[in-house]
Amino acid sequence: MGKAPLAPKEKILQTAVELFAKKGFDGTSVDEIAHLAQVNKAMIYYYFSSKDELLSFIIRKSIHDFNSIIDRMDLKSCHTLLEMIRRFVSAGIQYIDENTQLIKIFQRESMNSQSRWELSIIHTIGTIFERVEQIIRQRYQNICDIGMVEQIIVINLIIGYLNIRDKLSSEESHDQEIKEIVKERYIEKVSQMIYSMISQGEGKNHE
Repeated sequence: MGKAPLAPKEKILQTAVELFAKKGFDGTSVDEIAHLAQVNKAMIYYYFSSKDELLSFIIRKSIHDFNSIIDRMDLKSCHTLLEMIRRFVSAGIQYIDENTQLIKIFQRESMNSQSRWELSIIHTIGTIFERVEQIIRQRYQNICDIGMVEQIIVINLIIGYLNIRDKLSSEESHDQEIKEIVKERYIEKVSQMIYSMISQGEGKNHE
């Protein structure tokens, strides 16, 4: 059996993400979204008051979706700080794997100083980051303070997986098994770097 057809709202959202990732928010028109989604333009305005509201909804939904992932994580089975960090990094990279176009929107708009969505996206990512930090501190109170610089470094390390993913996808010689090996290696390396950054010699207390 094939997949059930998407409901109009889901089709609009999926199409908007595809176009925003490819052309940027400002480079995409509501007419283009309606045409590619094969819906009447009025249908878009039925669900969303404007193109701005459409992207705002996509951003809010991403927070909800990732928070749901965090809620389902079994962190009680993590016996060390490094293991807990690895679990969060793995979840973040898996989310990137499953939502590549969405992350490309975040990456594109947050790096564009002319985009009015820059601060909104940075705040969105920061909100998720702060929740993860809070969860870690509930068990490991002695981790170093994580300032804006450290936060940006950590976020860029995780989102940087997108570049590796694109490179592997462009080379047909890399089969799925090799891609998974590279992915796991990236998770391990990033986890180690974050661990070193927030423990700063306190590792004996966290292992």
